[in-house]
Amino acid sequence: MNEQINWAELALEVAKARIGRKKQIISMRFEKNMTLQEIGNYWKITREMVRQIVGNSGAGYKQKRLEEAVSRLTNKTNEQVKELLGISTASVAKYRRNTRHAIASGNLEMGTRWEEIVSKILLDNGIRNKLMPHMHQFDILLDNGKRVDVKAASKPLNPPSAKGSPFFVFGTKKPRRGNYCDFFICVVVETVDLFIIPFDEAPKDMIRLTWPKNKKPSKYYQYHNRFDLLN
Repeated sequence: MNEQINWAELALEVAKARIGRKKQIISMRFEKNMTLQEIGNYWKITREMVRQIVGNSGAGYKQKRLEEAVSRLTNKTNEQVKELLGISTASVAKYRRNTRHAIASGNLEMGTRWEEIVSKILLDNGIRNKLMPHMHQFDILLDNGKRVDVKAASKPLNPPSAKGSPFFVFGTKKPRRGNYCDFFICVVVETVDLFIIPFDEAPKDMIRLTWPKNKKPSKYYQYHNRFDLLN
């Protein structure tokens, strides 16, 4: 007596085989860069059938591979990644929206560098933290949940009168929907002096700070190297 065929199990095996072939076809196309005709010859199917298989799911697969490739190139700028992978600047920016990476020269590059320096200084003072992605609302998140926005100034501005003292300016103007950070850490770059200023103590446009100290006291002097406020 012939063994009865289990059509459900047979259909499942056929489906698994098709899924396995589909994955291999996508891999051949986007990992091995084989042409549609080469893949068709290998599987003994038409070029059009390969195109349909790749077109149905290849775009998502390719996007995932690009995202993975971009995420590994943290030491490259957007322009360098664009040239390496042959994708648009908009695509690079989209794939990098949640990651930190190298920045080309300019104010943004200096700001990024000082965020990293401040993060290390905090760690050296026993304050655990992590750097946030570029273009995030604030720059550093402490392990205790406090949020820090880093500001750096490299050159002092001259006072309007001869009697005044040179001062540094740190911009704090941002769209404020509540407190977007808990502290500003303002860095005088030349001397690496840090002022850890609570958000509520900062004006809504800029912090103006004379440093080194002059005869006229500033309310910000009390925040010089006040790492204890972050605990």
